[in-house]
Amino acid sequence: MRKTLHPGWSEGWTGGVNLGFALTRGNSQTKNLNVAFTAVRKGFKDKLGLYANSIYATNDLSTASPHTTANSIGGGARYDRDVNPRLFVFVNADFFHDQLQSLDLRSIFGGGLGFHAIKNDATTLDLLAGVNYTHENYPSFTIPPDTFVPAISRSLAGATLGDEFMHKLTKSTSITQNLYFYRT
Repeated sequence: MRKTLHPGWSEGWTGGVNLGFALTRGNSQTKNLNVAFTAVRKGFKDKLGLYANSIYATNDLSTASPHTTANSIGGGARYDRDVNPRLFVFVNADFFHDQLQSLDLRSIFGGGLGFHAIKNDATTLDLLAGVNYTHENYPSFTIPPDTFVPAISRSLAGATLGDEFMHKLTKSTSITQNLYFYRT
């Protein structure tokens, strides 16, 4: 019983890695690489989730401008703690970088309350509401021929709304869906 309530740090993790690659040739010449990672560790009254994802895409036509059409990286973590069988509190941190938006780093820190609308061995549906703090950094750059755009750093407070759905199809296969809305 103690192991279930207080497992070791390396015990009880589930998750997966997704890797995708697409290549086109002919009247278009593109490459696209996607990498994603998720991991969840559920305890008796808590849950820790980690994720990371990246997409990189290029257009290899000699006339294409820009050649890089996507280059973004994201990752984060969320910790949930049950208050009672239906209600939980959560805290989260998310981080993003996007080269094409000239976004050096977007950091989002939040927390709030959640409700287990469905919670059984095969299916879960969690609804979330809370607050968040976002900080973004954009570097300075020059647009040819000589227009200077200064660096921007901004902070925003807002609301967080979201849902998480999971349904196990088999013992080793499940469908997951997450939607988060950060309103500033």
